[in-house]
Amino acid sequence: MKYRFQLFKHYYQESYTLEKVVLPDLKFRHFRFQLFSKRNVFRRLVDIITSPSQLRGKLVRYVPMNAYFTPVKWLNPIYVSHTKDELDVMLSAPLFFDIDMQSLSPPTFSEAKADTSRLIEFLEEEYGRRADMIVFSGRQGFHVYFWDWDGSKILGFNCRERIVEFRRRRNAILESLRKRRIFVDEKITSDPFRIMKIPNTLHGKTGLVATPTSNVDRFAPRKEALAFDVGVHERIFGLDWEIYE
Repeated sequence: MKYRFQLFKHYYQESYTLEKVVLPDLKFRHFRFQLFSKRNVFRRLVDIITSPSQLRGKLVRYVPMNAYFTPVKWLNPIYVSHTKDELDVMLSAPLFFDIDMQSLSPPTFSEAKADTSRLIEFLEEEYGRRADMIVFSGRQGFHVYFWDWDGSKILGFNCRERIVEFRRRRNAILESLRKRRIFVDEKITSDPFRIMKIPNTLHGKTGLVATPTSNVDRFAPRKEALAFDVGVHERIFGLDWEIYE
């Protein structure tokens, strides 16, 4: 674990440039880091992140095993879902998906790419909307984001009703996807409090970069998501490249 920590530290100090901070509206997002620890420690960032340099500084300081953010924007992002009784004010209504090859049949990376492409094509044909960001998860699939999907229809409700309406609308979309046999992690899409991996950060189990891409069909992790030498990913993380073929 110590060697992995040193590798991640080098990446965030030397390779994670400000240009790789691609999230919009940082100051409204909740950030949480999974730290290198035998106790599986998660740290909530207790500062409002207002700039790419500030986010990079936090990554350099804490060197997380995995780094997460909320796709939904919040009025008070530091304490989002801090307690069961807390209800923050939702400021945006994005649509987001997680496609993981382990939930597909066959459970292959090729099928994850095909399923992601089917999802993107369906949403564009059905709703006339193109994805704002597509990100290789760093391990077994992709994350797809539409930053402002239906905010004009949700944000007119009070804060509690916004949560209910968000889930209702997302469940309707998920039902449409089921009918077309497009498979996503439904718990993630329907959860406004969900945290997702920060694009261009490292995945703790593979050492690969959660890489934004504009071409899912041709995406090749061995060429486009390397953070270190190929051999390092094999020796230190035990990565088998055959799963991506």
